[in-house]
Amino acid sequence: MQRQYRTLLDDARRFSLSIAKTVQIQREFAGHLAHVGQQQPELTGEFACNAELQKAATTNGEKLLCVFEAFCGGLNTLVNQTFEDTMLTIRNMNVARVEFDAYRKEAESIRVTSKKSNQSDAVIQRRLDEAVTRFQISEENFLDMKAAVDVKIRLLHENRVRVMQHNLSLLNNAMSAYFSGDVDKLDLTLRQFNVKIMSPHTVTSRWSKKQPNRSDSLDHPSQPISAPKSPAKNADLSGISNGSRSTLH
Repeated sequence: MQRQYRTLLDDARRFSLSIAKTVQIQREFAGHLAHVGQQQPELTGEFACNAELQKAATTNGEKLLCVFEAFCGGLNTLVNQTFEDTMLTIRNMNVARVEFDAYRKEAESIRVTSKKSNQSDAVIQRRLDEAVTRFQISEENFLDMKAAVDVKIRLLHENRVRVMQHNLSLLNNAMSAYFSGDVDKLDLTLRQFNVKIMSPHTVTSRWSKKQPNRSDSLDHPSQPISAPKSPAKNADLSGISNGSRSTLH
């Protein structure tokens, strides 16, 4: 799942770069139209009309870039912080599980082999007690980590749904308003979703300097995501084990 969201983030960034380049070209085009119109009086009206149209399109494009800034920001936090924090907890749980299994086997081995040993009962009992203590500590640590993973996964699900509902609604409203030429709806969307408005120079220069995180270039879009073979693999949470409290007899 993290891989899928990372692909969405990369695609959104590439799309934003494309829009930023278009806005930059539109701004230059508007300036050239206005300049040529001033030098050709017989076509001044026509050139001026087209120049104003390109200026308006540039302004709307800059607003759309502000939307993508907000969209990519939320998605980046989800991918590189929320998912990563959950996966780190899962990795720690797997380490604790390995230690738990190792100490459990050690205690069982000492218990079995001690029956055949020539050592005194006191020495055997001391070794067994130490092994059982290590086992119990590792068991508690594993169970604590397993509980932490359960909490992190629940919070990840809730946060993912909340963030994506907000971001996808923002993107849908903004894109539909932009491509339909509905300036009022575009402005309303920015206000409703509290999108930070940046200056025209800031928004275009910021995106023009950005590059996709992955090795893909604009000419080599990422490959489609193949269907997952199993739910566990799809969620990248295959390290989770149900586990149960073990006891030594």
